Amino acid sequence: MRDLACIDLFCGAGGLTQGLIQEGVDVVAGIDVVSTLKNLGYHVWSNVVDCTEYGLPQRRRRTVLLASRSGPIELISPAHEKAVTVRQAIGDMPALDQGGTCGTDSLHTVAKLSDLNLERIRVSKPGGTWRDWPSHLVAECHRRDSGRTYPGVYGRMDWDEPSPTLTT
Repeated sequence: MRDLACIDLFCGAGGLTQGLIQEGVDVVAGIDVVSTLKNLGYHVWSNVVDCTEYGLPQRRRRTVLLASRSGPIELISPAHEKAVTVRQAIGDMPALDQGGTCGTDSLHTVAKLSDLNLERIRVSKPGGTWRDWPSHLVAECHRRDSGRTYPGVYGRMDWDEPSPTLTT
């Protein structure tokens, strides 16, 4: 019964009965989703994909799972031989002052930053992290052993590369 409840999480919530698309998960709450779907009569395709190969301007590897009751299913072949860069993705967006919002795109906003964070941004190198900063700018949490393992926090994107995986 637990297996069916897991599948209901994917299929029942949206009324989807003929197929399922899920990104990033192949085991949920200890349940092998692929095997469960196959046992329920679904055709299943699952693999880890590099999202830059599909035009996403972000270095991101994710498990993608596709399932169908209508017949075999698989992800299309990668369409991009060369990764989309940050410059290509957002280079034509207007520059904004901190705390500002674009008049024609309300999703294009800039946070209001503290003087300390502005200084951190000014000394950050493209492709760099907080590990490149002078010691007086390093956050206290990154000085502890437990915080040293997160170099991507406060990471700066490289204009001519895909962005790293973003977290908010």
